[in-house]
Amino acid sequence: MNSGDILFDAFVVENCVEQIDENCDLCSGILILKGKTGSVTLYPPKELGLYQSVYKHLTHPNTFIKKTLFDKFGMYNEGHKIVSDWEFFFVVSGLNKCKYQLLNVPIAIFYEDGISSVNKELQEREKSIVLKNNLSDIVLKELEERHYLENLLTQSWVKNMNRLKKNMFLFKIANRFLKVLNKFVR
Repeated sequence: MNSGDILFDAFVVENCVEQIDENCDLCSGILILKGKTGSVTLYPPKELGLYQSVYKHLTHPNTFIKKTLFDKFGMYNEGHKIVSDWEFFFVVSGLNKCKYQLLNVPIAIFYEDGISSVNKELQEREKSIVLKNNLSDIVLKELEERHYLENLLTQSWVKNMNRLKKNMFLFKIANRFLKVLNKFVR
């Protein structure tokens, strides 16, 4: 955790220990992002792979790391100012096979006033260096294309929802449907 981040409550670790599968290398739960304009709940990915490790990656305040991963892959690369934790998760879950468990409980509160939140340009530059050092150009291109298509689909979805808002009755029906569907997806 960073200096300003805090555990969600006094019982988080105790509650998680009971849920964690001892065969898992990484266990990640829910992170609450606190910013100037309010809070956002960030859910960890359901599964880990190369794409997830690049675009839907784990975050360190809400992730438990088995010590053997550090023994096998080394500690965080402190040559970075921002992406040391991201690079570690990228290496262990994107480039290598590690066992992962999703914990559906809030773990930590992350305050968006640190360097990683305010210096996005440096963060992207460091990520780009890590990716170029570890992936071929064709793999990078394929990842970028998939990400582009997923964003396009999301934008299309948002655009259609905005159209629905003009008809409040249809919007309410669609909204209720999505809430019910969301319960089954998580």
